[in-house]
Amino acid sequence: MEIKALIKFLKLVMVITLIYTLITTNFAIRAFLIVVEVIFIIIFYKVKNI
Repeated sequence: MEIKALIKFLKLVMVITLIYTLITTNFAIRAFLIVVEVIFIIIFYKVKNI
């Protein structure tokens, strides 16, 4: 149950990050958010494989 809640939270964060990446014009922030996004996708992939 906790893992499901964590996944929901991660999905929410991913959506917010994605929206913010599209909105922001600051390249440094955008680059940082893309890195965060990639890390989330990797975590997601590993969690789904377990």
